[in-house]
Amino acid sequence: MRNALSSPHHTSTFDRLWLAESLRLLEEQQGPLDDQAVLAHLQQQGNHRPKDLILQRAAAEGARLKLDHAQQRWRLLQRLGSPLLALLALLSGGLLSASLLGDGSQPVNIFVVLLGLGGLASLTLVLWLGGMLLRQSSSVLGRLWLDVQRLSLGDGNAAWLARGYAALLSRGHLLRWQLGLISHSFWLLHLTGALLGLVLLLSVRRYGFIWESTLLPAESFITLTQPIGMAAALLNLPQPDLGQIAASDQWQRHDAALQQAWAGWLLAALLLYVWLPRLIGVIVCALHYQRRQRRLDIDLSLPGYATLANRLQHRSLGVLDAEHPHTSTRATHAAPSAGSGQWLVGLELADDEPWPLSHAEGWRDGGVLRQRQHSAALLQGWQAQPPQHLLLVCDARQTPDRGLERWLESLANAAAQPALLLLHAEHSPRLALWQQLNWPHPRFEHWAQAHAWTQSA
Repeated sequence: MRNALSSPHHTSTFDRLWLAESLRLLEEQQGPLDDQAVLAHLQQQGNHRPKDLILQRAAAEGARLKLDHAQQRWRLLQRLGSPLLALLALLSGGLLSASLLGDGSQPVNIFVVLLGLGGLASLTLVLWLGGMLLRQSSSVLGRLWLDVQRLSLGDGNAAWLARGYAALLSRGHLLRWQLGLISHSFWLLHLTGALLGLVLLLSVRRYGFIWESTLLPAESFITLTQPIGMAAALLNLPQPDLGQIAASDQWQRHDAALQQAWAGWLLAALLLYVWLPRLIGVIVCALHYQRRQRRLDIDLSLPGYATLANRLQHRSLGVLDAEHPHTSTRATHAAPSAGSGQWLVGLELADDEPWPLSHAEGWRDGGVLRQRQHSAALLQGWQAQPPQHLLLVCDARQTPDRGLERWLESLANAAAQPALLLLHAEHSPRLALWQQLNWPHPRFEHWAQAHAWTQSA
């Protein structure tokens, strides 16, 4: 813990914000962590900036919960997976070019090649633009990549890193730009592989290009070919003229100039209309992502951070809310001097917790109370005949708060000899919080201790 607190700059600012966000979500779902040792150390350092305290606490708690190791696995997968994904994109593009061109023994439909190499890339680009206009992310490849990284974390506390990652990026409006960057990068490399494969095959083999259609007349192809050929003119590459386009409804096997013109037309169209938009997409997404990432910070307006910042600033090391100091005075009520019977009452236990407890023979069952008002009937009945022994049973895996403390006190005041039994104490990360609860009566972590208490009493 000391290393995590004293060396917070070994990780990037983004990673520390990511860790803090993951812990915020975890604590919102499962309750506050037992962080009193961390808070005590932070108090000794004398740092009073809430954001710095939150990040240092996150580093220490992340190390204790092994979340820093999960972050390292995530980054390792990125470093290993990114080159493999890039290689896959390049190879897939090159293989697609080879499959569409064939071995040169048969004429190649020029528009089939153009659509085969650039059709899907252009369609997904249009879908991405539509998603950005609607403020939604439509990058399937980007989400697939994040899902693979999330699966690498496994279950347990490490799974909260994936949620924290997505929440942090979404709050900073970074997620759609990162997903877009992943998608554009993959398509850019895929198209680069396709163009390289195309250039290589056109350099070592002779291909004959034609156009053909059962439904469309020749004028349609001439009308379509000329505006697309403007790309070849801009890049100073050869392109077919009107006569060559009209003659290409059949295979002109020995017309080398015609085939070179079609090759230049195809390369220019793919480069300018398909490859270049993806390059622009990569640049735009990267710039937006970097600019917004620099603006990321702790948002103290969020409920989890607001409460935590208050606790850190006030150095509240107990289980109480920061706005209610532990030293606050309360009215106390005299407990009955004598009573009869042994009562067993559960408070806020889980639905799957066995009840009544085993080995509880001879105890009167007060049931499991879910809310404080449910205890009104018990308290009313105890006014005439209070319990001699009252054993209150709680789940140590839950987090005690002011409300539960007052509830325990009201029940304890109705019995001559109250006590508290904590279930699952040996597996609870919040046991220290229960041990600091303002409870002046006996407290047990095993049923055998409670049984011995009643016998000795």
